[in-house]
Parts: sequence; C-alpha cells; structure tokens
Amino acid sequence: MRSRPLFVRHAVPRVVRRAGLLVPLAVAVALAVVGHEVSAPGASTASLAGVAPFASTAVVEVPERGAVVAPATHKSVVRKAPAKKPAKRASRAAVRKAAPVARWVRPCGGSLTSGYGMRWGRMHRGIDFGASYGSPIFAAAAGYVSFAGPQSGYGRLVTIKHATGHTTAYGHMSRTVVRQGQRVSAGQVIAYVGSEGRSTGPHLHFEVRIGSGTINPIPFLRSRGVRV
Repeated sequence: MRSRPLFVRHAVPRVVRRAGLLVPLAVAVALAVVGHEVSAPGASTASLAGVAPFASTAVVEVPERGAVVAPATHKSVVRKAPAKKPAKRASRAAVRKAAPVARWVRPCGGSLTSGYGMRWGRMHRGIDFGASYGSPIFAAAAGYVSFAGPQSGYGRLVTIKHATGHTTAYGHMSRTVVRQGQRVSAGQVIAYVGSEGRSTGPHLHFEVRIGSGTINPIPFLRSRGVRV
C-alpha cells in the first residue's frame, strides 16, 4: 500500500484520517456557514436538516396610480384632484354692453312744430320738423329703401325698413337722392326738405310704422338716445 503524502499526514489529525471524515467535515462547515446567514433577521430557514435554502421571497406592495404613499406606520392616502370651478357667467349688463346696438339719429334739423295725435279733426300719424327749404334729411337708422317716389298727401315719400322690424317714413321732400332697394346707413342723406303734397310750408313729416300702424316717434327716438 502506498503511503500518503507528507503534507497530508502533518495537516490533518491522525484520528480524522483514520475515520475517513475529511469530506463530511468540510460539508458540515459549509452548512454551518450557510445556516448562520439564513438565520439573519427577515430570512427563512430550511425545515430539513442539512438542506440550505437558496433564497427568500419578499412581498412588495405597489401603490395604485395617483396614490400618495405615507410612512410605513400609516395607511396609504389617495388625494383627489381639486374639482375645477365653473366659469362665471357674464352679467346681463356686460352682455348688453357687448351686444351691438342699432344707431339712431335725428332725421332732420330744426325745431319740432307738430306732434303725434289728433290735429284739426284728423289723426296726424307722425311729427313735423320745421326747417328751411333744401335742408338735408337723414336716414334715422340703417336699413334698405322700401319705397321712393310720389305718394298722395305726402308729395314725395321715402320709406326705410330697419332690422328692428320698424319702418320710418319721410314726406314732403323737395327731392330725393335714394332709390328703392338701396341700402342706407344711419345719418346718410336721403332727401332734402320741401313743401310738396298736403303742406303749409317747408318741413319734414316723419313717421315710425309697425306693420300697418304707426307709433309716436318722440318717445321711440328718445328711448334710443335721440333728442327731439
């Protein structure tokens, strides 16, 4: 039988060599080291002797989207986004100020010589502005000319339809400068003062009509900022 090497005989005790425990001793040392590491706090140990666990399983909680995670000693809190406040509605005054307002002007210069109502036993359906012969007459508001020509009692007559649904009428002119179907703007010259038709002197007869009837032009114009 061959003899063992010299370093084996000196490095390993004789009793161990004789018992053949060299390999089991190395395995036991390894198990002891692994068992010490596994027994650390938070780790799991094997239930069978001599079997070392390979790894421990940790459970990780994933917070929901939008949740704010509080410290470990508290529960998670979900904060809701603040609700948007509804936009404030514009006040009625602001709406009226922003809305376009139809412009109305005085149809003729001169003084008011006759009002609306009964006169000389008959209905006077307009008002009269006394002015010198040939003075300009203006469209009281924007619209289109619905009639321009001779009319019984009016001499020469011009009527203008407006977007408000009203019609204005101008009578007794010496001459007209607009034609039927023409669009006019507020303050545009449409004719000149005369004394044609049933008239006692140069003036403008002015009416405000709604449908087939007439209304008093004085409060109507004043409510639209026109001094009469």
